[in-house]
Amino acid sequence: MVCGAFAELGEDETLDLIYDYEPRPLRRRFENAFSHRFVWTQRRLARERWEISLRKLAPSDDTRSTTHFMGRCPVFSGCSESTRRLLAPVAELHSVRRKTTVAEQETDWPYLGIVRRGRVFAIVGTPFGRDQILFEALETEVFGNIVLFDGGVTIARFATLADPADLLLFPRAEVLRAAEVDSRFALALAAAATQQVRTIAELVQAHISKKIIARVAAALLPYAPIEKGLAPVDPASLPSLRLTQIATATGTVKEVVARAVAELERGSAIKRAHGHIALIDRERLADFDF
Repeated sequence: MVCGAFAELGEDETLDLIYDYEPRPLRRRFENAFSHRFVWTQRRLARERWEISLRKLAPSDDTRSTTHFMGRCPVFSGCSESTRRLLAPVAELHSVRRKTTVAEQETDWPYLGIVRRGRVFAIVGTPFGRDQILFEALETEVFGNIVLFDGGVTIARFATLADPADLLLFPRAEVLRAAEVDSRFALALAAAATQQVRTIAELVQAHISKKIIARVAAALLPYAPIEKGLAPVDPASLPSLRLTQIATATGTVKEVVARAVAELERGSAIKRAHGHIALIDRERLADFDF
């Protein structure tokens, strides 16, 4: 229904949606059906309130250019043309292999990063070797913006996990220069940082108040299919459903996650096949996220 409504939009028109969960399966569907034709902007405003804005872009014969890609990114889609002209020439394209660190934790990293392909994770580590994913940046999303304005060190390391990624890195000095004269660009950067801080605050609250099974259920929910009942997981999501990555997302260890996954399967919220989570029932899984 959403895809049909979007298909009927005119160029530069926007479809606004409200969800009670992060609609990642819908985003995947849009990437397959409307590649390069939309700007996806999502805002988590409360625990069960997500607002999605989908702006339709005009067809382009130049979908590989940096300028076109910037127009698909929420932080750049509303900025002035002068901002894009200033920043496009200084963007550095980096191809990063899987399981590769882009920037270490607590370092002076003089860039603003945008994910062009794949995903980048902000991961905080401890002296005891345990990691915690703070947030992830998907395609067209930004990272490194929380420390952009204060000039401090990174609050986490930025890294790829199961998949490689292509990144655009913009020098911090040039980004700040653009933000000083383009208020819409500055506000978009601030809004993206606020969303990341909300995600981090939710993690802190979960560690304080939730049992491990609830934290595991919350980590799986973004990958739950749209269909009702036990439905197949998107194959592209399988790397995110491995025990190691779930453990990093929930700040625990594989053995603890394995016990929680087994309990979720006994509760008919998920079903495993060939050693990985193959089916998820969104409604049943949500019952464990409390």
